[in-house]
Amino acid sequence: MAEPFLTSESEESGLIGRVFGSRARGAAAREIEALLAAAGRVTDVSATAVKSVGTSHAVDVNRHLRAPCLALYRRYLEHCFVDRKLSDDEVEDLVHLRSVLALEESDCARLHDEVAVALYGAAVEEALADRRLEPEEEEFLALLQKQLRIEDERAQQALAEATRKARNRFLATATTAEGALVAAQTAALQLEGSSEASIEDAVANALEQSATLLPELGEIEVTRITASLNDCRVGKWHVQVRADLPKG
Repeated sequence: MAEPFLTSESEESGLIGRVFGSRARGAAAREIEALLAAAGRVTDVSATAVKSVGTSHAVDVNRHLRAPCLALYRRYLEHCFVDRKLSDDEVEDLVHLRSVLALEESDCARLHDEVAVALYGAAVEEALADRRLEPEEEEFLALLQKQLRIEDERAQQALAEATRKARNRFLATATTAEGALVAAQTAALQLEGSSEASIEDAVANALEQSATLLPELGEIEVTRITASLNDCRVGKWHVQVRADLPKG
């Protein structure tokens, strides 16, 4: 199987041993990882084999190797989540891994929640890269939430945090700080839009950029209107739109 586990000969695989505990514990942790790396599948590694590694190093896996075993479990969980879902085989592997590493179900559930929510949050940030959530993106996120088995409250928290970050990035690039505005503790939001159909459509195009991140916009000012010409006819309208927002 190897990936995501490393053999004991690998320099990187020694990191767990160096970080967690004594030389004997480090050696035992590396040997357990080597067992997983050499197996065709996680379920091929038995609890007896893992326990034997601990015995050979005079280490109690349950008492002394909890931290490195949790690190191994988390690494495999993250590996399973690369495709943003858990297959039945992967669920079976994780249950088996928890058992052979003598891990508490509550600890594994906490790791699952942390990894799944982090992955979901990254997916939300990716969807908000264009500053809005399209219907198909909302559908994808709902499916991902179900596949990752994330509770509604946690999903909403992740969505709110990703939206906050996207909003701050947007404001950092779309606002200007002018003397009068700084004194009034406001920021001027500058948006640009274009349309081949009309000025109104160009304004609508500009506002679409902020619809998801800044739903509180109530009044705007069109500060500039220009047009690209084609044979002395308007080929495309371009507008600049301004809105004042409170800072903070």
